[in-house]
Amino acid sequence: MEIKQLMKEDIPELLNLRIEQQKEYHECLNDEEKYIIEYTKNYIEENLNKDLFMFGAFEQNEIVAICGYNIWNGFPSMTNHSGKIAYLCSAYTKQKFRGKGIMKDLLNNSIEKIKKQGISRVKLNTSKENAVRIYSSLGFVKDETAMILDL
Repeated sequence: MEIKQLMKEDIPELLNLRIEQQKEYHECLNDEEKYIIEYTKNYIEENLNKDLFMFGAFEQNEIVAICGYNIWNGFPSMTNHSGKIAYLCSAYTKQKFRGKGIMKDLLNNSIEKIKKQGISRVKLNTSKENAVRIYSSLGFVKDETAMILDL
């Protein structure tokens, strides 16, 4: 297995895995699927390697897992001097490759890249129990401070 930072030429495979992830988590995307694919493709094309950094685990030139992070710039604080926060996103492994530690390797890779960018805070959201176990094993703790307003 090889872990590589994803580039523009990887967008088709990255997009396929992201949509596969969304279908699994949301059971199906129904009539909205074509729009989600279009919006996701546009987002990746506009942000990849700017404030969105994605990594892939490759087995024989096939991307079998993805993981990435977005960088959010906020006000500096006493506990976060740069004000930058990395939000882990799109952590997904194809079903037949699960349980082999691939995601943990991808997460460690992402965390190392985040550190090299001088970012000291990493956040994420998940409701999957197996994901919580992986994140906890890497030192993540639950943060109950987020609130959302859908408009």
